[in-house]
Amino acid sequence: MRTDNSARRAYRIAFGEYASKLDALQRLMESGGPDNGRLEAAMQDVERARQAHNSARDLLAAELAVKPSRRTESASR
Repeated sequence: MRTDNSARRAYRIAFGEYASKLDALQRLMESGGPDNGRLEAAMQDVERARQAHNSARDLLAAELAVKPSRRTESASR
């Protein structure tokens, strides 16, 4: 049985984006004196990335819950 990995790929991409935005925010905060406008924009970027990550995670979890695992299929044979 061939499975569609699009949900996995979407999750990995969303996770990477979220991690990247968090890193950028942390670097900005550690830079010594970020202006409030840049800090606010970075925080909004993190929030959007978090929401995208959560959506991709939930879609992947739903897909995994619906599909029987290969181990389960093999055991039933």
